[in-house]
Amino acid sequence: MTSSFPDPRTFILETTDRVWNRKQIGELYHRAYSNVRVHGPSGRSCHGREAWMADILSWLGAFPDVQVTCEHLIVNGEAADAWVAEQRLLSGHHLNPSIYGLPTGRSFSIRAHLLYRVIQGRIREVWQEVDEVGLLRQLGLDPLQVLEQLETYYGLPCPRDGAWQPVGEAERTRGQLPPPALPPLPDPFAVDRFLRRCYDAIWNWRLVGEVENLYAPQAEEYGWGEPRHGVQAIRSWVLERLNMLPDLTVSIDRTVWEGDGRRGYHVAALWTLVGTHAGPAYWGPPSLHRLRLQGISHHYIRRHRIQKTWMSVGELGLVQHIAPRPSAEPPPTPASQDAGPIETNP
Repeated sequence: MTSSFPDPRTFILETTDRVWNRKQIGELYHRAYSNVRVHGPSGRSCHGREAWMADILSWLGAFPDVQVTCEHLIVNGEAADAWVAEQRLLSGHHLNPSIYGLPTGRSFSIRAHLLYRVIQGRIREVWQEVDEVGLLRQLGLDPLQVLEQLETYYGLPCPRDGAWQPVGEAERTRGQLPPPALPPLPDPFAVDRFLRRCYDAIWNWRLVGEVENLYAPQAEEYGWGEPRHGVQAIRSWVLERLNMLPDLTVSIDRTVWEGDGRRGYHVAALWTLVGTHAGPAYWGPPSLHRLRLQGISHHYIRRHRIQKTWMSVGELGLVQHIAPRPSAEPPPTPASQDAGPIETNP
C-alpha cells in the first residue's frame, strides 16, 4: 500500500533547500505544524511556527547570501512517523545587522546539526545546534562582548542573576556505589547499543583509555574545539573536558542510524551533558556553576570502531555560564579543610 505522505528524506531535503537557499520561508506554512516546538542552540528555544519563522528570518536578514548544503541525512521510521537527522554546512557573509552586532562583511563556513520529528508529512519538533562560537570567531567578534549585548539588549537571561536553565544533581553514581554496570559489547554487533556503551564507558565510567579500543587509530573528530586527529588527540580532548567538569554525566536521549556491517553505519546522537564547572577552562577559572548542555553528534562507525565524528554543541551557552564578566563578582571559593573556626558576632 502506497503512503499518502511524502518520503521523509526527500521532504527534509526540499524543505532545507526551499527555506534556506531559495528564501521561501513561507513554505513552512505547509511543512510544519502551527504548534511546532524548536529546541534551539544554547538553550534558546521557541514554540510555534511563527516564532520559528521569525528566528529563521533573523538569520537570513543578517546573512542574506547564506547557502546551506546537506552533508549527511539519516532517516529512521516510516513516512507517517519518522526521525530525520541532518548535518548541514552553512556558508555566507555577514552583510546586515544581526543579534551578534553590526555587519562585519566577513565570510563564514560552519556546521549545524538538526534532528526532526516528522509526522504525517509535517515537522512536529526540531532539535538544532550550530557552532555559534566558531561563527563569531570567523566574523571577528568577541563571544564575551556578544553575550553582554545579548543579555543587555535582547533579554537573554544571565545565569549570574539566577538559574538560566534549572540543573539538578549529576546522577552518575549511586551514593558511594559506582555507576550502573557497563553492559558487554553487543554480539552480534548492534550499533545503537555499541554507541551508548561508548558514551557510558568514556564519560560516565571515566574509562578514558577505552578510546583506543572504541575508536579507529586514525579517527577524526570535528566540533567543540579544534579538529582532533588520532586517538591520542581525542583522549586529550576528553580529559580536558573532564578536568573542566569533573562531575559531568552524559546521557543519550535519541539515536537515529542507518547502514550495515559492510558499508558502515552513520549514527546521529542527541545527547545531554550535566556538570559543574569546578576545574580550569579556556573561558575562565572555576565558577562552580551548574550547567546543562545539549549536543548533536554524527558518527561514522565501521569495523566496530568509530571512524569519524562531527558534533555541534551549545558552546555559547557554556561560555555564558562560566566566563567571567568585567562587572561580575568573583566566583565563590570553597572553604578550605584546614580553615580555622568560623567566628560569629555575639
